[in-house]
Amino acid sequence: MSLTLPMKKNVLIEYFEGKTDFDTPSNLLFASLEEFGEKPPSLVSVSDITRRAKCNVSAVSYYFGGKDGLYKELVDQIIAYIRQMEMPFWERFEFLKKSPSPNGARDILEDYFLWRLKLDNLTNRVLKNVISIIAREEVYNGDLYKSIYEGFMKTHHLFMSRSLEIASNGKLKGDDAKIAAMALSGQITRFMASQEYLQMNMRWEHFGEKEARKICDTLLNLLNKILS
Repeated sequence: MSLTLPMKKNVLIEYFEGKTDFDTPSNLLFASLEEFGEKPPSLVSVSDITRRAKCNVSAVSYYFGGKDGLYKELVDQIIAYIRQMEMPFWERFEFLKKSPSPNGARDILEDYFLWRLKLDNLTNRVLKNVISIIAREEVYNGDLYKSIYEGFMKTHHLFMSRSLEIASNGKLKGDDAKIAAMALSGQITRFMASQEYLQMNMRWEHFGEKEARKICDTLLNLLNKILS
């Protein structure tokens, strides 16, 4: 038996809402997030996942139809989680398109940077695993990358590039705005994924609120230079 419909529960949303008491399917998803975040699917075994989830090997087939079904459900839940988290910015963007304002566009972009680069996001292992899975699918053009792109990346890049066009009063437009949007998004993701590299490169003994704020301020200054 396998689930034929998407699960109603989203383990990522529940986790970030503070829930820790998961049922068996959610435990499997959370365990698979750790395993697939650390290793490509080809190197992850069902027993690796069930050992971490502390449940019977047969549970993967029972709830998901096998490892591939579990991985697909995990990616679907990652997409749904990111869409929910970014939705407030996308809604502000829809309003901005109706009443374009350079200052309004700058405010949205700055608020987005501040949200993505807050300390909790920079140091959260769960988010690092999410980034790892997305990046692997993107770099290797994995089977599920099209779902990821259509699920949230397409809307995200439209939001970023169009906001940059409006914020720059048209100085950045078309392909230039798209490239700038990808560059800025890439830098944010790099800092979220590479805290250890960052600490070594900056020779920081500690990574806390002060260091996170330094990263954010520097990227906001970079944004302002791009827009000036």
